[in-house]
Amino acid sequence: MENKKKIINHFLEKDFLISENLLDKIISSNIDYESFDKKEDNIILNEDIYSHFEDEHIKGIDWKEFEKFKVMDEKGKNKEIYKKFLNMIEQDEKEGIEKKIEEIEKGKVQTNEYSDDILIKDEKEGNVEIIFSYDEKSKKRSVLDFVNYFRSRFKQMEPMFKSRLNNNPIISINKIKIKSQNDKISLIGLVNNTSLTKNGHIIIELEDLTGKIKILFTNKAENNENYEKAKEVVLDEMIAIEGTIGQNNEIIFGDNILFAELSLIKELKKSPKEEYAVFMGDPHIGADMFLAEEFENMIKWINGDLDCYKKIRSSNDESISLDKEEEKRIISKIKYMIITGDVVDGVGIYPAQESDLFIKDIKKQYDVFAELLKKIPSHIQIIINAGNHDAMRIAEPQPIIYKEYAEKLCEMPNVIMVSNPGVINIGKTEEFEGFNCLLYHGYSFTYYADVIEDIRSKGGLTRADLIMQILLKKRHLAPSHGSTLYIPDSEKDNLVIEQAPDFFVTGHIHRLTSIPNYKGISLLNCSTWMGETAFQEKVGLKPQIAKLPVANLKTREILIVDFEKEKEDVKNE
Repeated sequence: MENKKKIINHFLEKDFLISENLLDKIISSNIDYESFDKKEDNIILNEDIYSHFEDEHIKGIDWKEFEKFKVMDEKGKNKEIYKKFLNMIEQDEKEGIEKKIEEIEKGKVQTNEYSDDILIKDEKEGNVEIIFSYDEKSKKRSVLDFVNYFRSRFKQMEPMFKSRLNNNPIISINKIKIKSQNDKISLIGLVNNTSLTKNGHIIIELEDLTGKIKILFTNKAENNENYEKAKEVVLDEMIAIEGTIGQNNEIIFGDNILFAELSLIKELKKSPKEEYAVFMGDPHIGADMFLAEEFENMIKWINGDLDCYKKIRSSNDESISLDKEEEKRIISKIKYMIITGDVVDGVGIYPAQESDLFIKDIKKQYDVFAELLKKIPSHIQIIINAGNHDAMRIAEPQPIIYKEYAEKLCEMPNVIMVSNPGVINIGKTEEFEGFNCLLYHGYSFTYYADVIEDIRSKGGLTRADLIMQILLKKRHLAPSHGSTLYIPDSEKDNLVIEQAPDFFVTGHIHRLTSIPNYKGISLLNCSTWMGETAFQEKVGLKPQIAKLPVANLKTREILIVDFEKEKEDVKNE
């Protein structure tokens, strides 16, 4: 009771009456009300007013009118006028955020030049080679293109299975009719359909260039391993089946399923030279929720400012303490920055998006991002591919971001644009073949997090590691029609993973994954630089923000430099 009186008296001295709901919130949330030193002429202070009152950017608000319309709103009258007052306040807040970004753009963020003890001056820039970047011209497509698209996928992927099917003869589906019941055979094909019988058995309908056939996988204990594999099968993916011909040659009893998965790489490739690559995803420049302060601290750190706020952790999320000399040495050897799409928030991506933007011009969004990247040391090669928010068609493969919108970005000498997906090689020398990096924004992730039971039951979109592993197993970034929008190229399926990458780098779902070694491949799903959106809050997907993976190419170890401020750190400022 004494505490309540103290709070009430504090606000009375400022000529404020305090509402009961705000009083309860101050007590329950331990709000520092004593720092509130505004003064107005006798108005009732409620949560709505208090939350905006101290913002320096909010000027010219008639708070007594605001209070009057708040009372009307509570009585069910003139609700729209009260909402307009709130919108006006929020717009002033947006202008405050925009001013902060303009300060960054104009160079008011102080970035330190490398001193002699940080930068090895005769060190060469990082070496980047583009292995694959889609650049086909747009053209009219027909139904026949879709047919040929899946035919080309079949022809591309068929050799991936043939060397692994040694037990039984490989035949085409139309040859089954000339075989005998109980013959052992092997088939390669695309999954046309899957279904569950009333007894819980799984039927997969397989299709090749000659016909279709149904394969039955029972849920009996002796067939449990293959039954679990059958549960992972998705529509339109390419698989191989080993089985026994059933009655009337109309069904196959499945003995084994083979996925197109990559061969196990026995030894993790390592560079003879110590260099580092950093990985960033989904900055979303232009969004209200863009984390300007955290991004600013990242820029400061990569310029050698060790006093900016950050924490360093291992890929296993264990805290790591580096001495200053070691930290400086790591920074000096960063040669590559890879950014996996959604560099801007875009315009018109979803209905009413403009209310979530403080930069409503997409060209301006890219201009601001270019100004931010200019603060990255010029010896660092920056590789960027597109995401679904970028100025680009959404259908995959996405070519490089349109230059007419991102002109300043494209003109930067250390920026390299590639398609989505794209493959680059980094760190190559005369003695070392370098590392192939498969870059994919990750638009298909949402689909597979939902349709594959094992992923869904283990966390869905929070398990980027499982999604990435399943796509590597299927050797395709979006095998199912409907998992992403795609261009049906009749000559080649550019979403097939033809060669094993050394790094598989993705983004899109705003979650961090850093696995240094999965079957010889480093898996990185990049953190975001955008706060929690209303959609993420609604579906319960908590973003992992402002974290920068730093990969040592000599050891393949990955550090996480975390620029997110924890609540305790914010309170202490």
